Amino acid sequence: MTAPEPTPVALARFVFVLPEPLPMPDGTQVQDHVGDLPDAPTSDDDPWVALTFHQVSSPYGRTKGGMDAVAKVLASEPGLVERDPEAPGRADTDGLPDLEIAYTVVDATTTDVDVGGDQEPFDVAQEVPPTADPFNRCLRLVQDLARAYRVTVQGLTGLPTYERLPHPVLAFRAVGELVEVEQDGLTGIMVGVPESGWGGPQLMMLDHMNAPDPILGPLVEGDTADQFDYWVAQIREGNPLMLALEGFLGARRALQVEGDYPGAVVLAETASEVAVDGVLAMLLWESGVEPEGAAGRFEEGKVTRRVRTDLPALLGGDWRLEGPGAAAVWFRDAVRLRHRVVHGGYRPTRTEAAAAVRAVLGFERHIYDRLAARRNEYPRSTLMTVAEQGLRKRDLWGGQIRRFAEEVAPTEPPWRESYRTWRDRMVTRLLDRP
Repeated sequence: MTAPEPTPVALARFVFVLPEPLPMPDGTQVQDHVGDLPDAPTSDDDPWVALTFHQVSSPYGRTKGGMDAVAKVLASEPGLVERDPEAPGRADTDGLPDLEIAYTVVDATTTDVDVGGDQEPFDVAQEVPPTADPFNRCLRLVQDLARAYRVTVQGLTGLPTYERLPHPVLAFRAVGELVEVEQDGLTGIMVGVPESGWGGPQLMMLDHMNAPDPILGPLVEGDTADQFDYWVAQIREGNPLMLALEGFLGARRALQVEGDYPGAVVLAETASEVAVDGVLAMLLWESGVEPEGAAGRFEEGKVTRRVRTDLPALLGGDWRLEGPGAAAVWFRDAVRLRHRVVHGGYRPTRTEAAAAVRAVLGFERHIYDRLAARRNEYPRSTLMTVAEQGLRKRDLWGGQIRRFAEEVAPTEPPWRESYRTWRDRMVTRLLDRP
C-alpha cells in the first residue's frame, strides 16, 4: 500500500435514514466520483463521495403505530376487545405482535467545497446541482446505487429522493485530510480527521414538507364540504375533465412529495392532453357535430395539431407553438420534455420538471380563459368546466351567461348525460378505426 502526501481539505459528513430500506450488507462502503448528470460518465475532476450503509432495526414505525390507532378505535366498541385495566378507556394492546422495523442509515462523507462554478439562483435546495452542494452530491450516489439495486432484483423499492427523506439530517464538518491509497490494484480514498474530531452535529431540515408521519389535512366541513359534494357528483356523472385535474395533482405530488421528476413531467403533460381533448370534445358536442364525424379529429399522437387548428377555430386567441404565449411555453417546456423522457430515456432535473408543471398549469389556465371569453357562444361547455365559481373569479358572472344558467339551463335535459352519450359514441368510432 502506498501513502501519498496528505492534502488538507474541508469535509462534510451527513448521517440520514432512507425512506425505505436499501438492502446493502451492513457496513458496506462505497466510494465514487459524482457529477451533475445522473446518466453520464464521471471523471476524476468530479467531487468524491464515500458512503457507509448501516442496517438497523427499531420497534418504531407506522405499522406498529397504525395497529395502536386501530386498537384505540376498537376500545370504543364494547365487547370487541378486552380493555387494559391500567388504562381505562383504552384497548389492551399487549396481544399485538412485537414488530421490528428495518431501517437503512447512510453515513456519507464528501468534500465541503463548491466545484460547480458560478450558479444561477435556485428556487429550492434540491435544485442545486450535485457538484455545487455536498448533500445533494451524497444523495445522488445513494440514488444511483438504489437504481442499480432495483434493476438487479427487479424490485419495487422506491427511490430515496430528496423529497422523500425524513427530517432531520445530521450534519458534521471538519478540516481533515484525504489520502489516496492503492491496495491489490485498487485505488481508494482514506479520510484523516484531526484529533479535535468532527464539529457538530447540526440538525439540517430539508426543503420539503413530506414528513414520514403525514399531518391531517383540511377537514371536510363548511365550504370544503360543499366543494367535496360537488366533486363527488362530478365523479358520479363521469366528468372526463376529472382525469385532467387528478393527473395534474398527481404531477404535483410526484414533483413535490415523491421527488419523481420523470413521472411529474409525464403526468403533467398527459393531464394537459386530457384537458385539450376533453374541452374540444365538449365544444364539438355543443356545436352539434355528429360524434362519428368528430372522431377523426382525435387521432392519437396529434394533440399539437388540435392545439394549432381546432381550438383556435373555436375559441380564438393565441395558440401558436412558437413565441412567449402559454401554448408555446407548454410545447417547449412540457411536450418536448415529455418526448425526451418517454422516447429518449432522459431523466429531467428538478428544475426542468418544475418548469413542465408550471407550463401545464399556465396552458390549462389559458384553455379555460379562452372558454370563459367565449362563454356566450358555448354556455353549456363553459358552465360544465369553468362553472359559476370560475366565472366569478374572472369577474365574468353576469349578463347573458347568468341569465342562461338561471333561466334556460334548468329547462334542458341533463347536459352531462347527453355529452357522455355523445362522447361514448365518438370514442367507439375512434377505437373502431383501423
